[in-house]
Amino acid sequence: MLFVSDPLQPVRGKAYIARMEKGTVELIKKLTPTMLHVNVRPKNLFPFKAGQYAAIQTLEGEETKKKYYSIASSDKNTDSLDFFIRLFSDSPTTRYFESLKTGEEIHFEGPGGKVHYNTNCSGRSVFLCTGSAISQHYSILSSNILEMNSPFLLWGLRNQDEIFLVDELNQLKEKNPSFNYEIVLSAPQKNWSGKTGYVSDHILKLGLKPTDCVYLCGQSKFIENVEISLTKSCGNCDNVIKESY
Repeated sequence: MLFVSDPLQPVRGKAYIARMEKGTVELIKKLTPTMLHVNVRPKNLFPFKAGQYAAIQTLEGEETKKKYYSIASSDKNTDSLDFFIRLFSDSPTTRYFESLKTGEEIHFEGPGGKVHYNTNCSGRSVFLCTGSAISQHYSILSSNILEMNSPFLLWGLRNQDEIFLVDELNQLKEKNPSFNYEIVLSAPQKNWSGKTGYVSDHILKLGLKPTDCVYLCGQSKFIENVEISLTKSCGNCDNVIKESY
């Protein structure tokens, strides 16, 4: 069975109940030079399934736009939402988020998306992602870590300066000692002793089986390269849950 999600855009139907919400910015924290942590407290409870996203209204000049971001927090907590916002130079969206102050009101819509934890998985849960796509996978992991069978995360970044969330991932390992994760750097600095290259370079070594559930999140080219490696690794990987942007 192949689970395929639409890209990060509104999805109509049972998986998406469109509703506009208001929230208050509780935290703005720069995690790395390219990653911003935004925590929002919704005015009303905001139930969602881990793996879904919200559309945040941004003001860019005089124009209001919607930007879609995976929710990074656990779905057990519906009164506080975390987002990891990728920062780009000379980006109106980046300028908007960097200008936010705690206590400000923002508007957002959602939840959207069909990706969620497969409770019927008989094998391992394996998460493959890059960059800020960790938001979706961290939400699924933190919401379901105690139920998972030997979950594993392989997360691709550029260099050590982009690494964050390590303490939180280690906390998940304390809750479920069978959980493991590795970070792959495509352009590491000299003092890096971990994996290098791209996520797709290391899939053959994972020993994937057809019963494993594989979660993919990242840009469309990343998804394409990983799927090629998955085919080589386990032939017909039946349980692939993916979302591209």
